[in-house]
Amino acid sequence: MPASGLTQSGSTRRWRETRRRHLHRNPWCYVCGGTATEVHHVIQRVDGGTDHDSNLRSLCKPCHQKQTAAQTRQRAAELKHLRLLTRSQQERIAELEQQLGAEPLHPSREW
Repeated sequence: MPASGLTQSGSTRRWRETRRRHLHRNPWCYVCGGTATEVHHVIQRVDGGTDHDSNLRSLCKPCHQKQTAAQTRQRAAELKHLRLLTRSQQERIAELEQQLGAEPLHPSREW
């Protein structure tokens, strides 16, 4: 199991406990000050981020969705630059942008 306590299939007991402790100590959304219900990794785990408190932020659901969407757009731009996105990944990004009302990463959709 990775040192972070998360498996590829989802949450583990260790992550749920980390999340619970973090929300208990930091109950307010880091962005808007509302009630936090989710924990966000500043540096995504896929990029080497850890579950250490210094890499976690308590967020409300709307702010977490915005943060995640921004990270997804950034990653998509990086992958597009490297020409590594599959057609299904491109379509998924377009779906997420539409759901979140975000400006399209690439309005022309010419990947």
